[in-house]
Amino acid sequence: MTVSVYSLSDPVQDFLAATSGQIAAGGLSYISGAVASAVEGAISSTGYLGIFGLMLLESTSLPIPSEIILPFAGYLVSIGRLDFWLTVGLATSAGVIGALVDYYVGLFLGMRVVSDYGGRFFIGQDQLLRIELLFKKHGGAIVLASRLIPGLRTLASFPAGAAKMNLLRFTVYTALGCFAFDTALVYAGDYLGSHWSAIKIIGTLEIGATLVVLLLAAWVLLKMHRKSSSQAVTS
Repeated sequence: MTVSVYSLSDPVQDFLAATSGQIAAGGLSYISGAVASAVEGAISSTGYLGIFGLMLLESTSLPIPSEIILPFAGYLVSIGRLDFWLTVGLATSAGVIGALVDYYVGLFLGMRVVSDYGGRFFIGQDQLLRIELLFKKHGGAIVLASRLIPGLRTLASFPAGAAKMNLLRFTVYTALGCFAFDTALVYAGDYLGSHWSAIKIIGTLEIGATLVVLLLAAWVLLKMHRKSSSQAVTS
């Protein structure tokens, strides 16, 4: 059984290699454009509900850039379809709820992930203890700063949970960061009006970068699986 799994890994790796080549040749642009169009369509048809749902998904680390969601929502504010502060409030609320989901995932699975897979990525209990100390001392600044950086906005939630950062402190700093970032993007879309898509390039680049990272991660995991399968066969 182990041998058959090992033999099947080659076609999958060949597929990933071919897929990465196709993406490099222009697939990323197509996929990014499709995601952006889907986001615009969802908000246009569902309004506030779409904004809340998409921002909730974005905050749980799914590749749905707020740099597309919120400027487009700002454009709808500029033409009178949405209210500015209600849009910001819903986006911020969704961001906090999504961040709490990732926080609790980190809280309950952090040590298990480290114990099961951390050694493969040079992460052990000593490193986790250092992360815990870092979040105890500077957790608020880390969470707040990460929420203001496109592409990195959701990355602090999982390690904050794994490091058992104080929940109230995490929630407050997440809310502050979400509010500042969301207000800026909605205002930018409102100010630019029909030219809001000037900001869209940030979101499309973020989608492309995320897809590249996911492909590389899949390739690394397959290589690790192939190595472990090979060792199992030889033993």
